[in-house]
Amino acid sequence: VQGAVVGWPPGEGSPRIRVLLRPRPTGSAVAVMSMAGPGETPRSDGSFELGNVAPGDYHLMAISQEERPRVVAWAPVKVVDSDVRDVALRIRMPVSVQGVIRMEGQEQASFPRGKVFLTPREGPSLNPPSADITGDLRFTLERVPPEIYMVTVGPMPAGAYIRSVRVGDRESRGSVLDLTEAPAGAAVEILVSRKGATI
Repeated sequence: VQGAVVGWPPGEGSPRIRVLLRPRPTGSAVAVMSMAGPGETPRSDGSFELGNVAPGDYHLMAISQEERPRVVAWAPVKVVDSDVRDVALRIRMPVSVQGVIRMEGQEQASFPRGKVFLTPREGPSLNPPSADITGDLRFTLERVPPEIYMVTVGPMPAGAYIRSVRVGDRESRGSVLDLTEAPAGAAVEILVSRKGATI
């Protein structure tokens, strides 16, 4: 499998990157990845080559070598009976998220303090973003890759569920958080309800 890591903006400083290839999970399973196993550091021009790859479906990933390594780019790859060439792993700059949790029709004080977790809706996950919820139900997520996530908040009051997630003036029903077009310092509101859900 041959390709290149591209797209790191000028002036940001080139991160230490490792390219990994991992089998793609089947069905609706989330690909929670580890750093174990073979990988390669791209050449100075961003190019890479991973050899001796068995046929199959894979996630090809660029992992930043930081204190908490994270997936900064990924692409699905299918290996059959010939080389896979010219795969571009395009890096998109992470964003910070300033968020607040609001209870629909309930006092904010009734909400237990916990954490906010983000799980990518598609693609691999390595050290998925999470943040503590403060006493005023606010949270800050730093250096979040601009992907589409499923939001989990825990613990929550009995019978409560995430009704909607708003990023700026864009609202998604349910627990979907779309950061693909979010600006740096994106403002996020998670609306939690105890009212019965409708189908």
